[in-house]
Amino acid sequence: MITNLLRYGVDDQYWFYIGIVSAVVIAAVDFKHLWWLSGLFLLITILTVFKTIRKFQIINSLLTDQALLQVRRGLDLSVGTGYSTVRLARAALNGQITGIEDQYQTSGNHARNNVYKRGVGSRVNVMRGDIRSLPFPNDSFDVITGSYSKQTELTVNSHKKRQAICNEVARLISKDGNGSILMVNTKRQIHKYAVEFSKKTGFQVYIADPELKFKFGYVALKVDVSAIK
Repeated sequence: MITNLLRYGVDDQYWFYIGIVSAVVIAAVDFKHLWWLSGLFLLITILTVFKTIRKFQIINSLLTDQALLQVRRGLDLSVGTGYSTVRLARAALNGQITGIEDQYQTSGNHARNNVYKRGVGSRVNVMRGDIRSLPFPNDSFDVITGSYSKQTELTVNSHKKRQAICNEVARLISKDGNGSILMVNTKRQIHKYAVEFSKKTGFQVYIADPELKFKFGYVALKVDVSAIK
C-alpha cells in the first residue's frame, strides 16, 4: 500500500503538505509548549493518508468481481493519477479501457506513465474530455467507473452538472443486461449520484460497502443495468 501511495499520491494533497510543514515548524519553534498543536497538524496528515488508503481498498474490492473478466470495453471517468484505470484494466483481462482526464484535471501524463509502468498500456487509452459529453456512440461500454480525486468534474457540487454526468453515463453504458456502473466518492456525493441514477428505468442502485467494516472517508456506489429494449 505504501508503494501505491508513492506512485499515485494522496488525496487532498494540500492538507497533507500543510499538516507536515505546520507540524515541523511548530515543533521547531516551541515544541515544549506547542507540542499538542504540532500533533494536531500531524494528525491531519495521517488522516489524509488513511482516507486515500480507504479509497484504494474500496476500488480493489469493487474491481475484483469475476464478471469483470468478460468486460470488452471499459470507461474510467476523471482518471486522476490512474489508480482505478489500472485496476479496471487488470480486472478486465482482455478488455480495452478508455480513461478520461476531465476538464479540471492536469495529471494525464501521470496517469499514462502509471498505466505503462503497471503493464497495461497496450489496452488503455487516456484522453482528455468533458465527461458530460463524450465522443462515443450509445451503449459503448460494459462497465463505467469513476472515483474521487480532488478538483474533478465528479466532485463539483452542482446539481446541473451531476445530472448531465449521469445522463451521459446512462447513454454510454450497455443496456444488454450486463452493464455496470461503479463509483467511489464521498458519502454526500455518492448519495446524490444514487438519487440521479435511481430515476432511470432499469437502473438498480446499491450503496456498497465491499467487506469493509471501518467507515472512513469514502463510500461506493454500484449500479446494475437491466436489459432494456
